[in-house]
Amino acid sequence: MEQVLSGPWGNISVVPIVLDCPSAQHLNDLDLTPYRQWIFREENLDAIRQHFVKADLSPAVCDQLLKTGTPLPGGKGFVFHPPDAIVRDLSPGPRASLYAVLSRLPANIGQNIPFCFRGSSLQEWFVGNSVPPATISLIEPLLYKRAGYLLFSDPQLVLPAIPERYKRLAVIRALRRMSTLRMRVFLKPDESPDSALAYWGQANRYTAVEPLLPALAMPPDGLSVTSLLPPFARSRLYTYPSEKEPGGAAHCNCHWTSLNFFNDPPDDAIATDANIAKTLATLYEPLTSSTRLGDIILFFDGNNLVHSCVYIAGDIVFTKNGAGTIAPYLLQHLQDVEAGYRLMYGSVKLGFCRRKGT
Repeated sequence: MEQVLSGPWGNISVVPIVLDCPSAQHLNDLDLTPYRQWIFREENLDAIRQHFVKADLSPAVCDQLLKTGTPLPGGKGFVFHPPDAIVRDLSPGPRASLYAVLSRLPANIGQNIPFCFRGSSLQEWFVGNSVPPATISLIEPLLYKRAGYLLFSDPQLVLPAIPERYKRLAVIRALRRMSTLRMRVFLKPDESPDSALAYWGQANRYTAVEPLLPALAMPPDGLSVTSLLPPFARSRLYTYPSEKEPGGAAHCNCHWTSLNFFNDPPDDAIATDANIAKTLATLYEPLTSSTRLGDIILFFDGNNLVHSCVYIAGDIVFTKNGAGTIAPYLLQHLQDVEAGYRLMYGSVKLGFCRRKGT
């Protein structure tokens, strides 16, 4: 559904779209072994039973699950191998409750790093994909929700039922789709371009933006926002990092992306773990809120900086939600990015800063 945002940037038409993960990233079957187990760090089975009870599992199911538990070495908890039938029969509420507990441990890979999509239905998630209805019918009952996201943690219950390898890989690729936004900037009839030029021409970019102003007034939808972004963001938006990046793609995380928004070429040194705090302290100044193109929005889990993204306009940010080749460069609503990080950290608080001299 189209949304129109009006402000100093002009007018922006915003339409949700879906971004497919490159097929080159899905050349191998998913290792399902880690998905077939649940790990708890509680020292006794009674404490674990309480998690099952709070998830509204029946006494009979609790007993069946507890029978599969074996102690981890050194008395550091228990590992369970739940029967497929029990996992498949979990309804969305109990699944969400139990998986929220399991998600606290990285060893529970399915719950800690679930397949997720910011949308309302599996059909929206898989729109335009070749995944057959029979496979979708296997996935849909296993979905659950948290923080406004659809989540899927149980590929071990779906992929083995698909005999053709290329079809299994197609499902994995579909599950790793990302929701993003298409933005077009336009001026209404007789609307002065001065405000839009001042907004998009920040950081001494007036001469780059000014030739584009006539296109903003062309009906019906003006110009893609991509053309108005600095070269770093313009060349990367809607793409996945390549290992051909200088130094590989491992350093291409959210902070590298945010701090290089106005840089051409990017400076790899400013966003290393050792330099992030120094870069923010010396090159940026704090704000009370995000109001201008290029402002940096910082996400904190307690005192730990866990994410950063770049303000574009309205409520939309330029973001890379993760490191390496699996996370693309996206436009997303800030509330959606915030919700995604609440999936991982429970709660986050935001801070805002602006590059000095912009």
